[in-house]
Amino acid sequence: MDKFALTKEEAAVLNTAAAALRALPEASQYKVLRNLAHFMNREVVGIGAVRAAAAVAGSVARAQVSEKPEAPKRSKTAKRGKAPKGGYPPEFLALPAVTALVLDKETAKAGLSDPPTEDQTARLRNASKALRDAYQRFRSST
Repeated sequence: MDKFALTKEEAAVLNTAAAALRALPEASQYKVLRNLAHFMNREVVGIGAVRAAAAVAGSVARAQVSEKPEAPKRSKTAKRGKAPKGGYPPEFLALPAVTALVLDKETAKAGLSDPPTEDQTARLRNASKALRDAYQRFRSST
């Protein structure tokens, strides 16, 4: 059985297209064929749509079969812009100007009443901001 057998209408269209292609220079023939293949894959056949549907169906099936959902992948690089998890590094805390800032923050934190007043909150906020700014300057200088 010939899988390329064409009906009369299909053969007429093919002959017309072939005659039009023969009239073009060879480089233009390849351009037209390349664009036609691209058009056919995108618009008529829809290969990408079939692959996307299969991928979604597979992920849904895996999620239904597995006991627990897969954990999202996490970045292995540390995010910049934050202090290290254990606090500030020791070489930063050893600086004399920084010890004064840390002491100021600790006294502001210790001076908070049970419902803190706006003045107490503002003092703690300013002390924390000064310490963060000092750490950013320290990191940019090293």
